[in-house]
Amino acid sequence: LGNALQSVGRTREARVHWQAAGDVARAALRRNARDAAARARLAYSMARLGDANLAADEALQAAQLAPSDYAVIFWVAMTLENTGRRDEVFPLLEGATAERLRDLRRQPDLKNLTEDSRFVSLLQEAEKAQLNSSQRK
Repeated sequence: LGNALQSVGRTREARVHWQAAGDVARAALRRNARDAAARARLAYSMARLGDANLAADEALQAAQLAPSDYAVIFWVAMTLENTGRRDEVFPLLEGATAERLRDLRRQPDLKNLTEDSRFVSLLQEAEKAQLNSSQRK
């Protein structure tokens, strides 16, 4: 909701929702400090609230906790892109399926990331791998 409100210029209301999302994630982390999804969502809310360095650090910790969890990687990518640390996204996306990479292309906030030549190459490689796999069957 915060992103939708931001996109129509309702920044003050968006901040309220990002703060609430952060509060929910912090509560989840108090119950389980190794909850990678909660850590990734907290990182994104922190990024949107302007704490870029800490947000990126939290995001990378989440990725270390669950490197193959797509929901975690999605929020980590959103955070790193939002904090200007795009270069750190690509190693996390290596080996991602074509389907997951195409899903990232549908996210408006990742438009610039998904137009980056490195992303395009990753997607082409994943699509080629998918095609080769289906031909072997």
